[in-house]
Amino acid sequence: MENFKIPGSAEVTINPMGGHHDFDAVLVQYNNALELKRISFKTDGGFDLIDLRGIAASVPKDDLDNGLFRVIGKVLLAILHHQS
Repeated sequence: MENFKIPGSAEVTINPMGGHHDFDAVLVQYNNALELKRISFKTDGGFDLIDLRGIAASVPKDDLDNGLFRVIGKVLLAILHHQS
C-alpha cells in the first residue's frame, strides 16, 4: 500500500459490489497476493496494474479466466491512524 502513499497501518474501505473503471484504485488478488493498484483495461481483455512507479504488472486475460487474478473491489476510503 505504500506505493499509493497509504501506510500499512491505515484502514481501507473496499466496495466489492460496485463496478470499477479505468484508473480506479482497486484491491486485487494476483498470484495469491493482495495489493492496491490502479487498473487499466486492455483491448485484449487483460489489465495493466499501475502504481506510483508506473505499470507494475500486465495481467493477461488467461490469468483472469484461470482464477489467478481477480478484482476484489474498488477503494472507497483510506483512514490514516496517527500514532502518539
